[in-house]
Amino acid sequence: MKAALHTQASYGAIVANILANLVSPTRDDVMIHAAPLIHASGTFILPFWLRGARAHVMSGFDPQSYLQACATERVTHASVVPTMVQMLLATAFPHSLDLALRSVIYGASPMPGATIAEAIEAFGPIFTQYYGQTEAPLAISVLPADEHAVGSDLISSAGAVSVDARVSILNKDLAVCGVGEIGEVTVEAPFVMAGYLDAEALNRETFLAPKRIRTRDMGYFDDMGYLHLVDRASDMIITGGYNVYPREVEEVLLSHPGVAECGVVGRSDATWVEAVVAFVTPKPGVSLDAGELRDFARTRLAGYKVPKEVILTGTLPKSAVGKVLRRALKERL
Repeated sequence: MKAALHTQASYGAIVANILANLVSPTRDDVMIHAAPLIHASGTFILPFWLRGARAHVMSGFDPQSYLQACATERVTHASVVPTMVQMLLATAFPHSLDLALRSVIYGASPMPGATIAEAIEAFGPIFTQYYGQTEAPLAISVLPADEHAVGSDLISSAGAVSVDARVSILNKDLAVCGVGEIGEVTVEAPFVMAGYLDAEALNRETFLAPKRIRTRDMGYFDDMGYLHLVDRASDMIITGGYNVYPREVEEVLLSHPGVAECGVVGRSDATWVEAVVAFVTPKPGVSLDAGELRDFARTRLAGYKVPKEVILTGTLPKSAVGKVLRRALKERL
C-alpha cells in the first residue's frame, strides 16, 4: 500500500486544474457525490464551494436513489466511475424523470466503448472524461463532451493534455517516443504529489525531476496530439514473446452483447510463459459459453491475444472506486 503526500500548494494546484480544464461552476450549480470523497469525487468539493455552488453528498451509491436525487436536488453536474454508469444503464428508470444534468465527468478506470455509446444515447452528449491518478490529480488530460462523437477515433482516447501539464511518452531508455509508439506516460505539473510517505526508494524510482513523475501507465500520442492509454505497465502479459495489453482484450469481450464485465490477466504457463485468461460476468438472465466467447474474440483479435481460457463468474473483485482488481483475479488462479 502506497500513501501519496499532497501539500497545500499541490492541492491549490488541483483546484486550479479542475476549474481550468474540467468544469466552471456557477452559484446555481449542484454536483452530486456518491463515490467515496477520499477519491476523485471529493476533489470537486472545494472548486464548487469557491464558486458558490453546492455539493449534494449521498451516503452511498444506489442507482434508483441516485437518479431520484438528481431530479429532486436539480443536480447539474456528476462525478462518476464507469461501474456506476454501467449500473445506471442497467436500471429501469422512468424516461419522464426531469433531470437538470448538464455535465457528467468520469474517470478512475477505462470506460468500455459500448458503455459510453449507450450512456450518450440515454443521457445525451454530456460526458467528459479525465485521466489522472492519486499522484497527479485530477486531470492530466481531458476529453470534453463535444469530442465524444460515437464511432470517432477520439472517443477511445484520454483526450488532450491539460493546459497546466506537460506529458512525455518515454521508452525503457527514457528517450521520447515517436507518434504512435507505446511507452510510459510521464507528467510534469504543479498538482503532482510531494512524494510517497516513508518510501524513499519508491520516490527515487518515481520522480524524474521535481514535480515530474513516472505514472506506470503505458500509452502513446496520435498524430493529432491526443493521448491514448494502453494499460498499466505491471499488467502487461508476455505470451510467446508477444506483448498483450489486457485492456484491448477486455474491450473486445465487452463488445459481446451478453457480457456485463470482464477482467483479463496472465497465468504462468510452461509453453507460453504466460497465458491470457479472461474472467467474464454475464449480463443478468444471459447464458454464456466459454468456447463461444473465445470464438468471438478470435474474429476480432490476433491469435496470440485470444484468451487461452475463459472463466465465467458471478462477480469480479473491485476497488472502492469500481476498478477491477487484476491482482485479486491472479490470486484466484
